[in-house]
Amino acid sequence: MPRSAAARRRRDQGTGAGRGRRWPRSHPLAAVILTAAAGLVILFLPGGRLTVLLLPGLAGTSGFLFGSALCALAAFLYFAPGHRQFTGVAVILLSLTSLVTTNIGGFLVGTLLGVLGGSLGFAWHGTVDRPPSEAGPASPRSAG
Repeated sequence: MPRSAAARRRRDQGTGAGRGRRWPRSHPLAAVILTAAAGLVILFLPGGRLTVLLLPGLAGTSGFLFGSALCALAAFLYFAPGHRQFTGVAVILLSLTSLVTTNIGGFLVGTLLGVLGGSLGFAWHGTVDRPPSEAGPASPRSAG
């Protein structure tokens, strides 16, 4: 077990056990899960058996379009967390647009999940943005 701060930092930045501790902070998992759930909820009705009877025309097409786009944005949040601001705003806009164009945004559940997932994705701060500090935690700034 390394005892010095430099040895712990090398262990945490390398592969193996240190990488396992760093991984959950390097991806916005809650945002990914909520965004994917929103996409699946919006896809649910157009993908069902009663699609021909319930959703002819634009509502069925936009349900497939917005549901699959939200699932793709969830994957984009996971694999490219550095672009989380753009992706979060896109998720929120698609979720709000699906409220008008599809089956009330997956009966409001898909819209709410999408807005919450997009907000979490936009607000997430992980290890991608913060370079490791040599001196440890940042000291409070003095006023003046």
